Amino acid sequence: MSRVRPIPIRLTVACALPALVVCLGAAAAVPGVTLADVAALSQPDGWSSSATRGPGTPGRHHQVGMEVDFVVPPGAQTASGGGSMTAAEQRLFDIVSQLRTAGQSSHQLKLTEVSLSNTKVVAAIVAAGWAGVTANTNTESAGVMHVGFAAPVPGVLSATEKSFLTDTLDGLVDLGAGLIADSRLQWAIPLALQDPGGDDPLVAKTLADVLGLGTMIHDGIYQPIYDWLTATPSPTLSGLVSQVAGLTGFSSVTEGAGNTAERVSFTFHYAKQRTTSLEMDLGTAASDAGILLAAPPTIGVAASMAFDVTVGVDLSRGGTASQAGFVQISNFHVGADVTATSLTFGANVGFLGAQVQNGHFTLHADLAAAVAGGAETSLGTLAATPVGTLVSLTPAGSVDLVLPLQASLGGWSTPVGPGQPKIAISDTNLFDGPGSSFSFNPVVDLALPSVEGFGQVSSASMVGLFGQLGSWLGNFQASSILSTPIPFTSGKTLGNILGLDATLIDNVISHLESEPNKPAFASAQALATLLPGIITGTQFDPAYA
Repeated sequence: MSRVRPIPIRLTVACALPALVVCLGAAAAVPGVTLADVAALSQPDGWSSSATRGPGTPGRHHQVGMEVDFVVPPGAQTASGGGSMTAAEQRLFDIVSQLRTAGQSSHQLKLTEVSLSNTKVVAAIVAAGWAGVTANTNTESAGVMHVGFAAPVPGVLSATEKSFLTDTLDGLVDLGAGLIADSRLQWAIPLALQDPGGDDPLVAKTLADVLGLGTMIHDGIYQPIYDWLTATPSPTLSGLVSQVAGLTGFSSVTEGAGNTAERVSFTFHYAKQRTTSLEMDLGTAASDAGILLAAPPTIGVAASMAFDVTVGVDLSRGGTASQAGFVQISNFHVGADVTATSLTFGANVGFLGAQVQNGHFTLHADLAAAVAGGAETSLGTLAATPVGTLVSLTPAGSVDLVLPLQASLGGWSTPVGPGQPKIAISDTNLFDGPGSSFSFNPVVDLALPSVEGFGQVSSASMVGLFGQLGSWLGNFQASSILSTPIPFTSGKTLGNILGLDATLIDNVISHLESEPNKPAFASAQALATLLPGIITGTQFDPAYA
């Protein structure tokens, strides 16, 4: 039986013991390599450096890391013929591959250079595309394969890693902005309008408006991390984790699992909330019934966002930010909530002035977002994939509004208890439209016993009724009975003397309008206050309400 010839190893003494164990263990895993063939380099060689050895000469890396010299068998010192590598050439390639993998897993050593005289092995290493590794042909020492490692300062982020990390965080900002622009978030907050100080107070606010995800992520996540990375001369991953843990909105900040010499990542939970003040609006069902809010209350809509995310860079995936940058997002929720209690404000049921007493308004809307199914996603995929494809949403939400009404007129008052008039608007599922889209289909209960008749009357219509009475009196005044001349009055008629229409206009209607076609009162209560000074004996009969 033939015996595989061992490959002798020479190793410098200028390396840490853990690194030595890693490299020897990796080399020993390759057939033909044994620990018995290991010997330290000479003392002069062990202290040599690029200052005393020429470029490309074995030994020049070990002052800042470690080097391993392998004795190359004579049959593998030059490239073999044909397209495939010989067994001896393949063993040399496998040694380098094993050393690279072991160095990465230890996060202590990073393979940087391989040099040997065999051009076929050099070409195979180049073709492997290992980031940060250069392979060159060394014709000066044909019998030696030199493998060089750099030992970076533990945890210090390179310029490339810093740049790619900030690019990846910027991709999170773009994801938030894209989600806001998605039609699935472009729905109006039920029962709420823009704040009175806005540019157009009659434009309804959408969930996207109150969330502002892109701004939330940019101001809360991207900007403070970018500022720290750029201001810190030698930032480390542990330092970054410590810095982020102290920022508002962050929790559970840790270094990511599976970090290597080519992969850095950190994980955190982020939660943010902001409140927007909006004006209440009851919608068309209430306005069609003559119900208007005399002084619409301002309510606080709390928009929230929360997610767990890993942000990282893996240089083994490629040399650009799009290839190397990645995110992994889970437990992503956005939503809006309203909790308003003890609501008290003025309202009108048509012509009747009323008061909302101890009302409440609750709204809950939550959208659970799954980004790429929770898998790691490269920055390139994040940028190239439409949000509708990349993100799936599972919505849930409800709204409940109850506004009890109280009113009085003369000696009459609305009842309290079971028969009290109230406005109730509810929707137990805000997302029951096709495809779980937003669909506000409220159940509107206008329970208005004893006041519903006022909903069909307004101040203008009351003035109009008096105007109709004046027109009728004018017609009556022109009737044959009142148009007969009175003897000895020079043709005067009874209608001329009575002047019924003019009397009504001068003594009643003129006092009911502050100016032509503008009522001087806004409610039945105001009219009841105004009339006694004009017409005596007026009173309200609730039977006609």
